[in-house]
Amino acid sequence: MKPTNKPMKRLSLYLFLILFTLPTPSQADDISDFEIEGISLGDSALDYFSKQEINKRIENKKFVKYPRSDSYYGMSFRNKDFFNTYDFVKIHMKKNDKKFKIVGVSGFINYPNNFEDCLKERKKIVKEVEENFTINSSRDYTDKFGGKGGKSIAYITDFNFVSGGAIRIWCTKWDKQNKNTKNWIDDLNVGVSSKEFLDFLQNEAY
Repeated sequence: MKPTNKPMKRLSLYLFLILFTLPTPSQADDISDFEIEGISLGDSALDYFSKQEINKRIENKKFVKYPRSDSYYGMSFRNKDFFNTYDFVKIHMKKNDKKFKIVGVSGFINYPNNFEDCLKERKKIVKEVEENFTINSSRDYTDKFGGKGGKSIAYITDFNFVSGGAIRIWCTKWDKQNKNTKNWIDDLNVGVSSKEFLDFLQNEAY
C-alpha cells in the first residue's frame, strides 16, 4: 500500500481528529468532494494500493462477490500506518476495469464495548454532512435483521445527491449469537457510492 501525494483540495473526513474543512465558503455539491482516508469516488485504486496487491487478492479470491452478478467487486484493506481513523477501508470497482476506478468506498471503526459512543459519533458525522454538503434528500431510520425476530439492529442515515450518488452513515449493534459464533463487533460504517454502483446494487447484485 502506498500513500497518496494528492493535495488536500477535497473535503476530508477524519473522525475524532480533524473538523470538516471546505475548499470554498459554500456547500459542496459534488459527491466526489467527500473523502474517506483521502480516497474519493472516481479515483484510481492504484493511487493508494499497488496493482500487484489488488491482483493478488483477485487471484486468491479475497474480495467481495455478489450473489447474482460479478460485474462489480469489493476489497477490504487494513493498514495502521496508512489509515488515520478507520480500522479498515473497503473499496468497490468494476470488473475488468484496467483503470481500477473506485465507484464505492467505506470506512469502518469497531466499537467492541461502547456502542453509545458509536451512536454519538454517527450523530456528529450526520450533522457535519448536513452542514457542508448540498443534499437532495435524506432519510434517518433503523433496520432490524439477523434472523427470526430481528435481533441485530442498525441505526442508519442516508443522504442522496442530485448526481445520483449517496452517502450512508450507520452504526450496527450485532446480536449475541453473531458476536459469539462469528466474532462480529459492533461498528460504525461511513460509506459513499456512485450512481452506477447504486444502480448495480439495486438492480443486479441480489
